[in-house]
Amino acid sequence: NGFSLARKALFEVGQMSVRDAMPHGNTTVGEELLRPHRCYARAVLPVIEEFDSVLAVAHITGGGLYDNLPRVLPGDMQAVLDRRSWTPLPIFQLIQQVGGIPDSEMFRAFNMGIGMMLVVDKDAATSVVQRLQELGEHAAIIGRLQRGSQDVQIV
Repeated sequence: NGFSLARKALFEVGQMSVRDAMPHGNTTVGEELLRPHRCYARAVLPVIEEFDSVLAVAHITGGGLYDNLPRVLPGDMQAVLDRRSWTPLPIFQLIQQVGGIPDSEMFRAFNMGIGMMLVVDKDAATSVVQRLQELGEHAAIIGRLQRGSQDVQIV
């Protein structure tokens, strides 16, 4: 799982400590690893009530983007995510760099900074993002659906 991979990359390979400072930040490696998941209910529940165009919601936890998003997709739909549309959190960048971990493993083990995904009708995507931002969330359109196998492609 993600913590096993992070522990191996940072503490075994990188010889780091939980007390080491994060690069370009004012927290420690340990504080970043123990940062709790955000609760999205205050923003997502009103959006679901306001927009009929929300088709699915995926909480991106263990299994990362590759395992969680397909669970809410129809069998003939594929998600294509544009990795340039968001910046992974610094802790993920550190784990990958120190551990020499390939992208595919990072996106399978971690959420890479995408804690919750809403699958919405294309025509409503901009309005849904705007509403989420009004509710205090950092939201963006990060991909699209297309006909294909029930999986995720990160391009």
